[in-house]
Amino acid sequence: MWSIWKNGGTINNITYVGMQQLVDTIRNNGNKSLIFAPGLAWENDIILLHNYLLTGSNIAYAVHLYIQPTDPNNPQATWDYYYGRILRAGNFPVVVDEWSDSQAPKCLKNASAVVPQMLTYLLQQKLGLIVWGLFPGILIRGWDYTKPTAYDQPNYSCNEPWPSYDPNAQGPGQLVFDFFKTQNP
Repeated sequence: MWSIWKNGGTINNITYVGMQQLVDTIRNNGNKSLIFAPGLAWENDIILLHNYLLTGSNIAYAVHLYIQPTDPNNPQATWDYYYGRILRAGNFPVVVDEWSDSQAPKCLKNASAVVPQMLTYLLQQKLGLIVWGLFPGILIRGWDYTKPTAYDQPNYSCNEPWPSYDPNAQGPGQLVFDFFKTQNP
């Protein structure tokens, strides 16, 4: 699949355009913007990426890092398998462009412990992070952008359904804010 991902091809009579052709088309039209090239399997797989890097400038590789309730007690081992060892094999930018501390319909009961581990892991591996969902109950409490969510209640419960206008909504907002402060003091 990585060869198809990079160069395109035909599988079961369906022709796919490769990422390299997309990059070349964008650049040949004069656009110099940053391109996010997603990994395989809904952006969860970059295991062989170092063998299929795209040529061109301003390219970052995007991954989704969803913390699952079924992850082992040591999610860092899972992250290292899927991301860390690959990053050590090459020198290319990777950004987590989608992630969450809760995967409906299941709630991650230990989010207050695992999310800080994830953010520390991203810092250690020099992975970029995009934050989305600036919405009540996800990163902010209510519509007040000055009040980030936090894991500061004695009993954590997921903020479902979203949006949650609870003034004590739990979430990673403050941790994410602190993460970005360490990047740009």
